Amino acid sequence: MKQIKTIVLSITVLFIIFCSSVTISAQTVLNDIYFVAFNKEISCCLTLSEDGYYSLELVDNQSAGKKEVIRNEEVSLLSIGTFKEKNNGEIILKDSFYSFSFVIKRLKDRTIKTLKGFPFMKNCLFAYLTTSKKSSESEQMEGNLLNKLALKKQRDKYNSLNNKLLYDLREGTYVHFYRDNIQLIITKNGNYQYIYKNILLSEGKYIRDANILTLKDVDLKYDFYMLITENGLEGNLLPTYEVGILYKFFE
Repeated sequence: MKQIKTIVLSITVLFIIFCSSVTISAQTVLNDIYFVAFNKEISCCLTLSEDGYYSLELVDNQSAGKKEVIRNEEVSLLSIGTFKEKNNGEIILKDSFYSFSFVIKRLKDRTIKTLKGFPFMKNCLFAYLTTSKKSSESEQMEGNLLNKLALKKQRDKYNSLNNKLLYDLREGTYVHFYRDNIQLIITKNGNYQYIYKNILLSEGKYIRDANILTLKDVDLKYDFYMLITENGLEGNLLPTYEVGILYKFFE
């Protein structure tokens, strides 16, 4: 019980830090915050705003209390978008960047059960944490839509310029250039796993087309993308919304 209280306190502190780092817009809304703790290190926070927007984040519990905290090291944004609630309690969340969807359901004890989502969310029960005021997610969502179009043009241009020279794609583990707790595992049988601190964010089959690597997520029924470069793999459209990050092969 003491450990759970510590985790809840850590999440609350980190959420306050996160709210203070968001650009304040003209509209301030009420937000219901839900969480699930996987272990001492990682929790997941789901925010449902009264204006129909949501965000889903992975939180590093161990960052709470540090005087100097790097934003990307404490909270990783996994999804942001809009949601609609049905009469039976089911809630459909649609990601604004990728356009895939989650399905969750409200239960009578104020918890939320995951029916469809990232692999690590299977059968997860999100407990109610608190209700707070913060700026609407709508402006950030609109920015993501613009970024998506720019990234698609970048990917198409990259493929057209580099389809004559095929770069090497090695089977094994690729590690995030700045954060070695983020890994992409490519296997011989055509499968992949995308992992953050032992939390499975995505898995499925991969397909190579010239120097574009398509990751076909089996749970979300959605395709993520990476660029195959001379120096490794470059994150282009992946969970956590990071763009242009090099993943180097782990020898």
